[in-house]
This record gives sequence, C-alpha cells and structure tokens, in this order.
Amino acid sequence: MKLIKEIWGNLPFQVRVVMLALVVGLVFLAVILARIDSCRTRRDEQRIEQTKDAIRTSEVEANVLANKQAEVETNANNANSDLNRVLGTDSGNRNADFGTVKRRWCDDHPGDSKCR
Repeated sequence: MKLIKEIWGNLPFQVRVVMLALVVGLVFLAVILARIDSCRTRRDEQRIEQTKDAIRTSEVEANVLANKQAEVETNANNANSDLNRVLGTDSGNRNADFGTVKRRWCDDHPGDSKCR
C-alpha cells in the first residue's frame, strides 16, 4: 500500500487526473453495461413467459376442440340411432328407391292423404 502511495504521489497532477477520470469512466461503463444486460435478461424472461402462456392456451384450446368433436360424434351417433328407431329401419338395409319407401309409408299409414 505504501508503494502505491509513493508511486501515486510521484506522478504529475495531470496524469493523476487522467487516471482518475479513466477509473471513473470504467466504473460508469460497467454500471451501464450491467443495466443493459439486466434489461436484456428481463426481456428474454418475458418472452419465455409469453411463449409458455401461448403454449398453455393452445393446449387448452386443443383439448376443448377434441372434447367438442367427441361430443358432436356422440350426438350424431345418438341422433342416427334415434332416427333409425323412429323409422324402424336398419341402416344397413335401406332402399334408395323412393317408390319402395312410399309403399312402406302407405302400408304403415293407410289414411295419409298422399297414399289415396
């Protein structure tokens, strides 16, 4: 420490001022760079959180859509089976011929106005 004091004391005033200015400048530069790095880190953390939120939202939406699809399929199957029960037909044994369908209708409903 004594050696540093002697060297510092033997330096001219202008050199001491310049060295002191350099040290202060380096300290300010270190502080500024640290602040910039902390802002960059915070921004990266925010992006990561936003990405995680987007992933969670997408997973929820996909789950909801899958549930809706399953529900629609179930309702469609129930509606088809209900229709088959009401019509008394077997879905594997349908006739596409309208005349046959009309004959069956008239056999089941003889008093209908379209069957006279």
